[in-house]
Order: sequence, then structure tokens, then C-alpha cells
Amino acid sequence: MKYQVFRTAVGYLGVGWLDGVVDQLILGEATRRATLRRLAIKEGQLEDETAAMENLADRLVKYALGAEVDFSTTEINLAGRTEFQQAVLHCCQDIPWGQSLSYGELAQLAGYPRAARAVGGVMRTNRIPLIVP
Repeated sequence: MKYQVFRTAVGYLGVGWLDGVVDQLILGEATRRATLRRLAIKEGQLEDETAAMENLADRLVKYALGAEVDFSTTEINLAGRTEFQQAVLHCCQDIPWGQSLSYGELAQLAGYPRAARAVGGVMRTNRIPLIVP
């Protein structure tokens, strides 16, 4: 995994990338060290300085300042997730800025209209907040 940690208006944010897609996002830590610890970065892992990571970092900094930012096209790692979990996370990622959905509405949108509680379980384990709100 590659990573990048940067300071924002809401504290340090850390992004972990795996095979070119976002695997996790840590937000609101008080220090860079705490963010690295939560990302579980090991000695020798490389900090990601690609254009894609710089673009995402720029958007996250703007988001932390209150700007309207669209993360719907940001690629996320869904390996190990069930078809249901993937559907929920993709639908949640598509929720427009400033809008919200209940778990029941998100279940309906994902094609599982009677699975509101299960949607809550998926969201509880969301490793990519902000990008998947």
C-alpha cells in the first residue's frame, strides 16, 4: 500500500492507496504520527506522490474548508466486499453534495428495498469516509 498524509482545516487526513485505488481514508487526527499509526503504515512503505493522489489531496483539503467537492468518480477498493456491500457503497458514493439518504432509501436505491439494517452494517464498516459519505 502507498499512502499520503496531509494537514487540513479538520486535522490530518491520511489516504491509503492499493493498486491505484483508494483503500482507506483516515480523518481528523491531531498529528501526522497518529494518522500514520491508524493507516497501519509500516517501515519502507512509499508515500504516493502521483498526480492522481495530488488531485485527491487537493480536493480533500478543499472539502475540509467547506467547498463543494465531487468524489463520485474516485476509484475505491471494494475487494473482499460482497455484491450487496459493493452496491451500497457505490450508491452512497453517488449521493450528491449536500444531500443525504436514510439507510432505507439507500437500500432501495441499491436494489435491496428491505435491507435498511444491513445497509447500516455496511456503512458502519466504511473505510473511506467523505469519498463514500
